[in-house]
Amino acid sequence: MVRTPTRVALGLALALTLLEFPAVPYDVDHDLSSSASFELFAARRLQFGTDVLQNVGPLGWVHYGAVYAGPLHAQRLVAKNALRLALAALALWVCTRLPTRSARAGWLLAFFALVPLGAPGELDPLESNEVWAYVTLYLAALAAREGPWLRVGPAVALLAALALMKHTLLVLAAFALLADAIARLGRGAPIRRAALAPALFAAVTTGLWALAGQSLANLPVYAIGAARFAAGYNEALGLPATPRAAVLGVVALVGLAGLVALRALARTQSAVKTVVDAAFLFVVWKHAFVRADPAHVAILLHAGVFFSFLFGLVCERPVSAGAVEGASSAAPRRSTPLPGGRAAPAWAVAVLCALALFAVVPAADYRPARLAELWTRNLSWLVSPARRTAELEAALQENRRQYDLPWVRERVGRAPVDFFGYEPGWLLLNDLRYSPRPMPISFAAANPLLLQRNEAFYRDPARAPRFVLAKLGSIDQRLVSQDDGLALGALLDNYHPVVLTGELVLLERNPPGFTRRRAARRLLLERELAPGEELSLPDGGDGWLWLEAAVRPTLLGRLRAFALRPASLHIALELADGSPARVRKFVASMGTTGFLVSPALESSVELFHAFASPAGPEDGTGPPAVRSVRFLVDDGDRRYVDPRISVRVYAGPRPRGRVTPSRPR
Repeated sequence: MVRTPTRVALGLALALTLLEFPAVPYDVDHDLSSSASFELFAARRLQFGTDVLQNVGPLGWVHYGAVYAGPLHAQRLVAKNALRLALAALALWVCTRLPTRSARAGWLLAFFALVPLGAPGELDPLESNEVWAYVTLYLAALAAREGPWLRVGPAVALLAALALMKHTLLVLAAFALLADAIARLGRGAPIRRAALAPALFAAVTTGLWALAGQSLANLPVYAIGAARFAAGYNEALGLPATPRAAVLGVVALVGLAGLVALRALARTQSAVKTVVDAAFLFVVWKHAFVRADPAHVAILLHAGVFFSFLFGLVCERPVSAGAVEGASSAAPRRSTPLPGGRAAPAWAVAVLCALALFAVVPAADYRPARLAELWTRNLSWLVSPARRTAELEAALQENRRQYDLPWVRERVGRAPVDFFGYEPGWLLLNDLRYSPRPMPISFAAANPLLLQRNEAFYRDPARAPRFVLAKLGSIDQRLVSQDDGLALGALLDNYHPVVLTGELVLLERNPPGFTRRRAARRLLLERELAPGEELSLPDGGDGWLWLEAAVRPTLLGRLRAFALRPASLHIALELADGSPARVRKFVASMGTTGFLVSPALESSVELFHAFASPAGPEDGTGPPAVRSVRFLVDDGDRRYVDPRISVRVYAGPRPRGRVTPSRPR
């Protein structure tokens, strides 16, 4: 057995490795500024599930500890590192459930061995933050399954805290506890005993929800919304992997699934652990391969190193050193023994996942000095948090100067303002009164619920902000006007531009009498198309046309979407001016509620000029009209898509806010 001084030293080294302190201040980058916005929403006590409909909860700001934002800085330092210390403690505790010294050594070594792997200039190329969250949740669920309440109680409380950080963590935590409760009932346990952990989880979750300033009435809405939010996520955020990453990901998935299957067939773990293992593997697989860019693929491979031990070797009851290693100094405790040869597959999968990381992380290099640099940085935070905070605050002030918008601040003042796009940092860095619509990120309004809630926000005189700062654009070559398309329509109906600079346009709400509570659109055409068939757009009078398109998956397509992501769809816009067709990615889950199809708005400059005059811009800078559209499906994907695409075309009025916009001085 490991001696106590060695255990203490190992624990300190592990804790120093896992601690996380802010590394960069936010700027206008989507990921960084979105992380900062979560902290702002929590500080202002916005209601999650009603005011804010994102994939995070009221403790979501704790999750993104590497980004310096400001409002809850001290609280995040404490909360984030309390979670990381809990992970360190659980990582040491689970050693009592590993059958051999080599397994324990490999498990702990994995926490240190992958730190030196990285890419120059990347904040977190391995997405370690996501991996640590999954590993913490898994270990807490394992600790909560049985044992003394001095361990079970804190483990359940940890699950509750994680559940209020992200939707995926909420689903996994609830699933693990309910699976265990059902298994207990199946073994004949009293209902009171079986329901104890889920009841405690519900109580702690409710308490944390209230402490976060959330209305108790909104907690069920938030919990149900986790499932409703997920609808359309695959379509909207889907991105295929490179062939190499796809092969490595599938091999890792098969290897990890094989470990779960081997344990189940050999009956060396309970049915509950098998089901929970499978649930974790499925969620992490989807997290990594729905949007399969290198950073997301790394989540599966990095987590796979740890899950190899957790799936393949961890026993659910304490393992006696004497029983496993051959020593006789201790009386054997209850254990689930593993045959000696059963460790080899787990080691093989762990090594495979570690090696695959080198193949998918761009420009990856292995520099052992990174571990020492991490320890030095974390020690400096522990020794002098005020100095490190001051350094980040100075860097944040530099970002404020770099992204300064004096013309916006002068016009907006302290009036509420939203950002239409996906870079809310523009508002945060200029200290404007950010008043977000329920789904604040345009490309993530991925289903009718989110699209309709955002539109209702802009059309409601009591909630709509006076100003909206817009930066039209999208990701993955998507059709820009489809992103938050209903909200864009409300902006065209109820706002007008007041100033334009670069890629930003400031819109102001029209005066009473020049707004619409609902869209005024007239149905012109309704028909069904086949993929690739051209649809000539009818004359809508002034040329503003809206399109609704229902592209339905086949049964095989639904299975594909469940296992991975739906088939990719595109839309080709033939322009009336004869310029080359615009082929853009089409998001099916956003298409059913409608979007502006003509004129083709793709930039803030085009949006600015769309309001210029009733007859349209005369200098050729406005958005071009669209003559016809075609929906495109790759030949290999046609079996996943219903050959009948239902389409409706509406005539939509031009923007009502016809003013003479100006550029900033």
